[in-house]
Amino acid sequence: MLTGRCSGSQVAQYAGLVRRERSPRDRRELLMLLNDAGRELLARHEEPVRELEERMVRDLTAHQTEQFRKALSRARHALS
Repeated sequence: MLTGRCSGSQVAQYAGLVRRERSPRDRRELLMLLNDAGRELLARHEEPVRELEERMVRDLTAHQTEQFRKALSRARHALS
């Protein structure tokens, strides 16, 4: 059952978008790999996401866009 406490990786696995397998290099590692359905979903949304990203930054300078991307990256890392 999915709850509000599921991680993105759990949701992707439940949705049938990824598969898990042990790392051949280190059997203690568990790899999450996109399966065909996951790759298809990414391909389907690639263009709409690119267009949305362009709209988000179209009124920013190149410097502001770079700062925005860095801030988003830091925020994402803080949540991981």
